[in-house]
Amino acid sequence: MEEEKFFKIEGIELENFRSVKKGNVYFNEYTKLKNKEYDEDSFSSILGIYGPNGSGKTSIIEGLKIIKKFIDGKIIKEDLKEYVKKGEEAFKISTYYLLKSNNTYLINYVVEINKSGELVEEMLNLQKIAFNNEEGYEFLRKETIFKYNKDQGGSGFLFNDLTNVNKHIFDYLIENLRNINSVSSILFNANFNKILFNLEEDKEGEKKEEILKIITDLQGFFKNNVVLLTENIFEKEDETLNSLINLSLLKKGSKSIEENDIPILENKINTYNNILSSLLNSYRLSLEVLGKRLDKNNNVLCDIELTRIKDGHKIPIYYESSGIKKIILILEYLISTFNKTDYFLAIDEFDSGIFEYLLGEIVYVFENFAKGQLLFTSHNFRTLEKLSYKNIFFTTMNDEELFIKVKGVRDSSNLRKLYYRYLKNGYEKDIKFYNDTSLSDIATSFLLDEGEK
Repeated sequence: MEEEKFFKIEGIELENFRSVKKGNVYFNEYTKLKNKEYDEDSFSSILGIYGPNGSGKTSIIEGLKIIKKFIDGKIIKEDLKEYVKKGEEAFKISTYYLLKSNNTYLINYVVEINKSGELVEEMLNLQKIAFNNEEGYEFLRKETIFKYNKDQGGSGFLFNDLTNVNKHIFDYLIENLRNINSVSSILFNANFNKILFNLEEDKEGEKKEEILKIITDLQGFFKNNVVLLTENIFEKEDETLNSLINLSLLKKGSKSIEENDIPILENKINTYNNILSSLLNSYRLSLEVLGKRLDKNNNVLCDIELTRIKDGHKIPIYYESSGIKKIILILEYLISTFNKTDYFLAIDEFDSGIFEYLLGEIVYVFENFAKGQLLFTSHNFRTLEKLSYKNIFFTTMNDEELFIKVKGVRDSSNLRKLYYRYLKNGYEKDIKFYNDTSLSDIATSFLLDEGEK
């Protein structure tokens, strides 16, 4: 039987990114990994980030979106200089991954962008984890597989030692790629990849193939198994929203699909209904075919509408609340996260529009039974009663350590009550979770002068 292979996102570090000066979050197994307590049977499947509005929670997911575009080899269309924290020279995003294949690796990928919107540095580090049946495991020497640094005028690249290509040729190729695509990855650029795969192998050709496979697999993981959802999912058809039941089916009016796709969509709806009925008290969806016609190629097209069945009546789904639509829209990704080891889903403001009791039940199930990874941000305190403190980060008012896990908490403690206390009284010396507000100041601020009334 072939051994299971997977990637896990272990940690994200931000520096001078948006409102974040310094901050990092990580799944609980990353701590176990570093402490040599790694256990494949007890992966952390969930990570919640809590804090007030504007405290930096969303920055974690926005940082991952930039990393995803780099690894996907895309040219970044956003003006990245706008992400640099005001007054700083550049932002840096570092991400950590655990790869389990024929060997086990801890991978570190780093991107740095300056306030002119230019790529300053891109780096990929690889550290093999060697297992010993008697002594557990140890981390071998970290290797820098690839490093580009704009200010140093060149690259450091492990393939220089593994191939017959002169370093100056690499530098020339990289510089040309940088000039063509100034805000995109060099390492994951399609043209650069072609060069790598066609290099003449030297005496360590086997190692070269292993590294190239890691690079390719990391790209495949981000392209197919990493979904990052922010609050704008209702404003436009996000490129990550590629499930069969997508945003267009939740809008007013019919949608046209080929007749051959009807059975596929109906099977998907049946799967959804099994879950929705358990989440929303016998809630059920139905697919209505409003008419048929031929397209210019004589294919049969069906005009369809998604409806909800309630008290024997069918109600178009676009009349539903945004909370219901959100659950339907993200359900495909939640199903994949629950069932696939090699899957990562991040949801910003997971609690928005979702009944707090239901939200608590969902996160409890995912913490205890999901195979993939779910990262979410939230304001809702109900989930603090359902999740282990080990799987939660709180935002602070400390610029040098924006995200922290609380310490000295028993599993039996009520984290919701503790968080209320931390908000009011602070967590530790010089670490506050919230700048306390004054009721009188709030009331006074709403008053208008006589001339403004």
